[in-house]
Amino acid sequence: MAHRIQIFPEKKLIIIQYEGEISYEDLVATGLELKAMPDFSEEFNGVSDFRNAHKNLSIRELKVYADRIQYKKNTSVKWCSLNSTAKETALTIIFKEHLEYIHPFEVFSTIKAASEYLRTDLSPYLQD
Repeated sequence: MAHRIQIFPEKKLIIIQYEGEISYEDLVATGLELKAMPDFSEEFNGVSDFRNAHKNLSIRELKVYADRIQYKKNTSVKWCSLNSTAKETALTIIFKEHLEYIHPFEVFSTIKAASEYLRTDLSPYLQD
């Protein structure tokens, strides 16, 4: 698995792009890496881009991961996921439904839809 984390403090935006096969351990490691970055803030909106990735996680692992990240409720922060296949979208919806709404989270297949949801133009940072 490869990933790229970008933080844009001026936009209060975090973008994580994944490539290849992703395991539960990969998601945990990426989350720890993100939180250790000097510009990281729990107050920033974010996008997890899985369009070039394949989640190799069980439903149980997705639920465990959702439980793990529920560290602070913040309903003013929005996150979304970009997915390109039906399977990836379905897995992400299971993840979304298991969250206890620590913050709003939605699932999209286009940058335009994600941009509208976050009220931030993502086209300078992501390509369809």
